[in-house]
Amino acid sequence: MLSLLASSGLVLEAITLVIKADWSLSHSLMQDTDSIPYSDFINQNVRNFTQFISQAANESIPKSPPTSHKRPVPWGNPELKQAIKQRKSGLKHLRKIKL
Repeated sequence: MLSLLASSGLVLEAITLVIKADWSLSHSLMQDTDSIPYSDFINQNVRNFTQFISQAANESIPKSPPTSHKRPVPWGNPELKQAIKQRKSGLKHLRKIKL
């Protein structure tokens, strides 16, 4: 699984974003643990703590723009596109005749 992720570039992209993170900002945001709301319920405390960590990460680690991992096929060209279009048109015409 890791080799699949590495070959697609996702791991490299994630590592790049972590390297570009503003760790001093992250550290200063994590110092204010008194701002985490306290609850009598452990599940709510876990949610609050997770939200606190996520918010600090969102503010200090840059976001990558969405990318399309769809690669163009090497055999795609205008002539092939036209041939496929004609074939589909012919098949459509043939279906109409047979009905």
